[in-house]
Formats: sequence, structure tokens, C-alpha cells
Amino acid sequence: MAFYSAQKKSDLGAVLLHVLEDEHYRAWLAQRSWITQQRYFSWNVIAAGYVEFLKKKHEPL
Repeated sequence: MAFYSAQKKSDLGAVLLHVLEDEHYRAWLAQRSWITQQRYFSWNVIAAGYVEFLKKKHEPL
């Protein structure tokens, strides 16, 4: 993650510059993003969530 202060708009430029200039940091961010996508947002995870939801008995609306 790359953090900046919303109160200091100039911080955003510094953070973006750091991400763009630092190849290792950018690769680390990309790896974390990929891991998060696979863990929480992949179609397999989404489908498994639906399967679990449909297996449970729910009260009618």
C-alpha cells in the first residue's frame, strides 16, 4: 500500500513519484495486489461464497 495525507495534497505527488521510481517497491505492490485479488476477488472465491450461501437455509424475505 502507498499512503498519503488527504490534508496535504502535495504528499500524493511524492507517493506517486516513489511508486513510479522504485522498481522493487512497485513489484512488491503488484505482488500484494495479485495475492489479494486471488484471495478475495477471484471467480473461484466468489463462486465458493455463493455455494456456501446457497447451502444455508434462509428465511424468506
